[in-house]
Amino acid sequence: MIQLYGFGPLWGLSDLSPFVTKVEVYLRLARLPFEMVPFSREGFARAPKGKYPCIVDGDELIADSNFIIEHLKRRYGDPLDTKLTPPERAAGHAIRRMLEENCYWSMVAERWRDTRAAVDNYPPLAGLPPELVQAVVGNMLGELHGQGMGRHTADETHLIGRADVAALSDLLGERPYLLGNEPSSYDATAYAFVAHVIQPEYDSRMKTFIKTLPNLMGYWDRLSARLYRV
Repeated sequence: MIQLYGFGPLWGLSDLSPFVTKVEVYLRLARLPFEMVPFSREGFARAPKGKYPCIVDGDELIADSNFIIEHLKRRYGDPLDTKLTPPERAAGHAIRRMLEENCYWSMVAERWRDTRAAVDNYPPLAGLPPELVQAVVGNMLGELHGQGMGRHTADETHLIGRADVAALSDLLGERPYLLGNEPSSYDATAYAFVAHVIQPEYDSRMKTFIKTLPNLMGYWDRLSARLYRV
């Protein structure tokens, strides 16, 4: 069985990282059996590239959510994207890049720098030593500054992230899923990022904004029911 390594559930989310959620959602949509491996310092120390997610699939250890999904497609087939046209694949690729390489950093700024509820509540909720959390958050904020998003004010980063979420809403339109009537692998990314805005059990400016976009709220409801229905 495929083993998925992540940080663990928190704030009503299946995992703290949207990239771990993305892989979990892909596995569920592709109907591949897997198990979540509880977080441990020892496990994280062995993670390739020093990041989660990673998976163990047989004797292979694969890191990075995009490389993981490409590996799964090669080994188990591609049930989600086979029927996509080249323009649809290009649109999915552009949406994925927008969310993962731009919107993500505005979410990092809001969650870890600007929303004190998240930072203050993380150690007791996660059950991890505060000094470990402080080190991880400090490293994350350093990456945020190096990437460039951390050099903007809270208002500026909110406007950047808000523009990406609005663009996602416009691209989705009235379709049930990102590229049509059935989910594709690109929905794993889109759903993960929408869920990480909506579901955390604290208020944020981005959550307030996304609630004004009924098609994204409906998208989250629809895919949540499909993924997690009993």
